[in-house]
Amino acid sequence: MDAIQGNVTGRKSGEAPTRADRRVASGAPASAGQRVAWPINEGAHRLGVSRSTIYKMAAASEIRLIKVGGRRLIPDAEITRLATGEGM
Repeated sequence: MDAIQGNVTGRKSGEAPTRADRRVASGAPASAGQRVAWPINEGAHRLGVSRSTIYKMAAASEIRLIKVGGRRLIPDAEITRLATGEGM
């Protein structure tokens, strides 16, 4: 199995598995297709509001934004919270 896995992953057998390998082996859901944060435009669209409304809500501490590099993103948990009406 190690020889086959080494060929698939590009690693030699005996090399330590990557975090992704451990996640697959543990049966945890893969991150492909699952977002933990959304760009402002997409988050605004999902909530049915404008970009400027998102920024106004953030300034009023009604929504939490995170900064990744130079981008501001809306955590998926915040979109879910607002979409379900919690904390409004």
